[in-house]
Amino acid sequence: MSYFIHAKKFYLDHGVEERGYLEIQDNGQFGFYYSEDEKPKSAAILDFKNFSIAPGYVDTHIHGLMNNDVNDCDWNEINKISEKLLQYGVTSWMPTTVTTSSEKLDEICKTFAAHKGQEKGAKILGIHFEGSYFTKEHGGAENPEFMEDPSIEEFDKWYRDSDGMLRKISLAPERKNVPQFVRHIVKKGVVASLGHTSATYEEARKALDAGATMFNHTFNGMNLLSQHTPNIIGCALTADDVFDEMIADGHHIKPIILQMLFDLKGPNHIVLMTDCLRTGGMPDGE
Repeated sequence: MSYFIHAKKFYLDHGVEERGYLEIQDNGQFGFYYSEDEKPKSAAILDFKNFSIAPGYVDTHIHGLMNNDVNDCDWNEINKISEKLLQYGVTSWMPTTVTTSSEKLDEICKTFAAHKGQEKGAKILGIHFEGSYFTKEHGGAENPEFMEDPSIEEFDKWYRDSDGMLRKISLAPERKNVPQFVRHIVKKGVVASLGHTSATYEEARKALDAGATMFNHTFNGMNLLSQHTPNIIGCALTADDVFDEMIADGHHIKPIILQMLFDLKGPNHIVLMTDCLRTGGMPDGE
C-alpha cells in the first residue's frame, strides 16, 4: 500500500518545498507532493516533522567501507558495505574494483552474478571495473603488474560471467585499440570512463567519438593542463554531453577547481563520488 511522509522540507525535482506530504507509491517510488494544508485523508502517514526528505545519494565509484573491499570477492563483506552505506544516505552504488588479474576480475563477476539482487542495504546498480586498462605513469594506487591493453574477448567473458552486471569500465584512451573496444562495450550498455591516463587531447577525443561518456575522477591520475598541452583535462573541460567525476573532498581537488568545473559544465554533467576505500568509516590508524 502507498503511504505518505510528513516532513519539514522536501527536495524535489523542481525545487525545495517547506513542509507537507510526499507520497511513497506501492513500488517504492516517490509520488506526488502535497502542501501542509492538503493533508491526505485515506492513507497512512509517517511523521518526520523535524527532518528534511531528499533523494538518496548514488555512489558510482566506491571500492570499500568499514574494512571491507570489493576486491576481496566476499559476498558477506559486500553486503555489509551495502547495509552500512544507508547510514550515510547512499541508497544505491556501483561496487568498484582495482587493477588485478583477469582471473580475479572474472571471479568477482561470478560472485555478483550468483548473488544478484540479494543485497540488503543500498542497491547495487552494477559493477565498475577501474582498470586494468591503465597507463603505468598514472597508475596511482593501482597495481602496474596487471595493466594491459583492452581485450574484447576478455570483456565478453567478464560480461557473460557477471550476468550483465558489469556496467562500467574505466580505461586509459592511449592504450591500443581503445576506440574499437569502447564501441563494443557501449553497444552492451556499458559505460566507458576515461582515466589513470597520460592521454593527449586528441586521444581522448577519439575515445569520446567511439562512445565514451565519462572521465574518471577528473584531474586526478592525469597529466597537468597547460596552454600548450590541453591533454585529456582540456577534453574533460570542454566536451559536450559527457560526465566528469569529481572527488569533492577539498583534498583531491581544491574547492576553486570544483567551482570552475561547475561553471564550465553545469551540475547536470558532474558526478560526485567518493572513491572510498576499506578505510572509510574506520577510526584513525596506520
